[in-house]
Amino acid sequence: MRMPLCCLSSLVRLRIVSVVVDMVMPPDGQQSQSQRPLDALRNLKVGGDSSFVSIFNESKLQLGLRDCLASVEELEIYRCSNIVRWPLEELRCLPRLRSLHIRDCSKLEGKGSSPEEEEVLPLPQLERLIIGCCDSLLEIPKLPASLEEMVIRYNRSLVALPSNLGNLAKLRNLDVCNCGGLKALPDGMDGLTSLEQLSIGGCPGIEKLPQGLLQRLPALKYLYISRCPDLKRRCEEGGEYFDLISSIPEKVFPIWLEARVARVRRSPSAGEGSNVCVPHLGFTPFY
Repeated sequence: MRMPLCCLSSLVRLRIVSVVVDMVMPPDGQQSQSQRPLDALRNLKVGGDSSFVSIFNESKLQLGLRDCLASVEELEIYRCSNIVRWPLEELRCLPRLRSLHIRDCSKLEGKGSSPEEEEVLPLPQLERLIIGCCDSLLEIPKLPASLEEMVIRYNRSLVALPSNLGNLAKLRNLDVCNCGGLKALPDGMDGLTSLEQLSIGGCPGIEKLPQGLLQRLPALKYLYISRCPDLKRRCEEGGEYFDLISSIPEKVFPIWLEARVARVRRSPSAGEGSNVCVPHLGFTPFY
């Protein structure tokens, strides 16, 4: 499908799903100096392998599409099975991006292009990161200091959170759920000076909190612990964390949720072998 960019200068939201798009740049000399094509575009959703490849095509980016995407603030990428590594070069086209949502990318492992050097997500203004239902995901790059909210759910192969997580002084909300491969949170999380909400669920391997995060517990406004037996026991009355969390206004430790989730996942309406990501019933859905 051909998409002449010269006709889309006022477009604010664009969703492209499972279709090959040929973004046609304006001919030389016909591009306005005061307004670039897609200059008003703020929200971009890309679904399916063909859509991602056609949008973030290297040759198109070199021909000027890179500049056309510079104003995008929200990006959602979903059901792109051709993404194996973090698309760092593609993300460099989006210097103003504030929200990144990646879901149902089944082959995304998260390894960077340079195995000897830990990658950093090249999004200096990113405030919100959501990653869900990426079954092969092993690791997440280092995150920019601008991040305020991180939601990581249903990534069953994930073995570690970003090593610089504890240095994110602006992070207000940390939500890690249904990542069964996680065994611990990173050390040195005393730098989370703005943290207000902490949710950990369905990560039974996380048995305790790092020392730096323990120092931040009294300042929290919301704490959610579910299906992490050892961690939950430490937070309950008589546990070693009980006094630390006593001042938190809202604490949620559900005991009824497990059976309800099991019933939902066995529901015939979901379909046997369904690849649909079912949000945890105790949390706000991230779709």
